[in-house]
Amino acid sequence: MDAWTEVADLNTANGGRISFGQDNSNAISATGGNTELWNGSSWTETTDMSVPRFNAGAGETPSTAGIIFGGSSPAPYSTATELFTGAGAGQTRTFTDS
Repeated sequence: MDAWTEVADLNTANGGRISFGQDNSNAISATGGNTELWNGSSWTETTDMSVPRFNAGAGETPSTAGIIFGGSSPAPYSTATELFTGAGAGQTRTFTDS
């Protein structure tokens, strides 16, 4: 039978987290601007989101890169889309319909 095991706590406690990752050795968890990177044994504060928000959509690529979009922010809702391309290299992109 599978079981849960306590490993390491996040550095910043809060709700509405946006998370993505490929396996148990790399993951991203972000909320309200705070972003933390999991390396398989501990969480490390890394580049924060440009647009602080909660409860957004997210998806990952076959590496530590991923995308976060929408969500709620201090204003009612956010349309921001951000690409996370690795620690220290967050980018905000604007996508429009044509």
